[in-house]
Amino acid sequence: MMRRIFLCHLLLLLPKKNVFCFLLSSTTRDRSNLSRRQAEESYDAVIQLPLWEAQLQEAQNSDDREELERKIENAKTSCEFGLRRAQVEFYDAFSNQDMNKMGNVWASRQLVQCIHPGMSSIVGRDALMKSWEILFQSEAFSIEPSNTKLDVCGSTAICKCVENVGQSRLETLNIYKREDGEWKMTLHIASAIAVMDSGSI
Repeated sequence: MMRRIFLCHLLLLLPKKNVFCFLLSSTTRDRSNLSRRQAEESYDAVIQLPLWEAQLQEAQNSDDREELERKIENAKTSCEFGLRRAQVEFYDAFSNQDMNKMGNVWASRQLVQCIHPGMSSIVGRDALMKSWEILFQSEAFSIEPSNTKLDVCGSTAICKCVENVGQSRLETLNIYKREDGEWKMTLHIASAIAVMDSGSI
C-alpha cells in the first residue's frame, strides 16, 4: 500500500512527458508478458493435437502425413505421461499432507472447484486451499488410486478412478486443464462407494 502511495506522489512530481513514458513502458511490459504467454500456449503440442488430427484427415502429400503422424504420436505420448504424472503428484501431496505440492497441483488462473466426501461444493482457489489445510490437520492416511481411466479433449482431461483408503473406496472424478504447458487440476469430486450385502440386492 505504501509503495503505491509513494509511486503516486512520484508521478505527480514528474513532468507530464516522463509520466507518459512511464505508463507506456508499464503497458508495453504487460502486453509483452501476455504475448509471451500466448506464444507458449500456441506451441503446446497437447493443445495443437486436435488441429494436427484435423490436418491429417485432409493431408494428401505422403511426407506431410508422415510428419503429422509423428507429431500426433509424440503429442499423445507426452499428453498421457504428463496427465499420469499430475495424478501421481496430486495423490502424493494428498497422502503426505504437503500443502506446497497440493498448491502446485491446482490451477492458478482458472476457476477451481472441489467436493470432498459428504461436503458441499467449494469454489475458488483460496477457499479450496483452506479446505485442504483443515483436512491435513487430521491424521495422515495413504490413498491408492486404481481403475484409472483417462479421456483427453483438447486442453481438458477427465480422469476417473477409485480411491482406496484402507477398507474404504471412493469413486472419484478429477478434471485437469492446460496451464503454462502443464496439466493443472480444476475439479476434484470424491464420493464414498457403499458396500452392499449381496443378500440385500
